[in-house]
Formats: sequence, structure tokens, C-alpha cells
Amino acid sequence: MSTGERFERVVLVTGAGAGSGIGAALARRIAGHGVALMLHARGADEAARARLAAVAAECEQRGATCATTGPRLNTGQVIHVDGGLTL
Repeated sequence: MSTGERFERVVLVTGAGAGSGIGAALARRIAGHGVALMLHARGADEAARARLAAVAAECEQRGATCATTGPRLNTGQVIHVDGGLTL
């Protein structure tokens, strides 16, 4: 994501790493132009990251801008995530 880019909707979707659950389904449903998605997966293993990347790729094909992150969102620390966002 480039600095200063504006979106109609910015959405954090947790549980998107399963690839077939409600988080992934929600991400696919709301993906579109003008939508920025932060996709989160609970799992930190390679398989979970691969599933999360696949969901992100599908959402990007539908026009969304996506970033992904792993299991530790509640640490209070700055997190740099795939896609260029900083939390």
C-alpha cells in the first residue's frame, strides 16, 4: 500500500488463514475495488501462511488491496506485515 492511498473500506479479518472458514469467506465476499483488507491467521506454521497468502491473492484478484499478519496482534508492539502496513 502506498502512503496516502485512500480506501472506501478498511477491514481487519481474523481467521482468514484457514482458507475455508468464515474468515476467508468474509474476506472473499467483501473484496473489491476501494477495499483494504488486513487478513489475520492464528496459525504461524508454513501451511497457515500459505493458506493466508492464497486467500489474499484471491481477494487481490477481485480488486482489494491486502496485507497479511500472523497470530500476535495483541502484544502492543509495532508489527510490520506483508503488504506494507504497520500496526
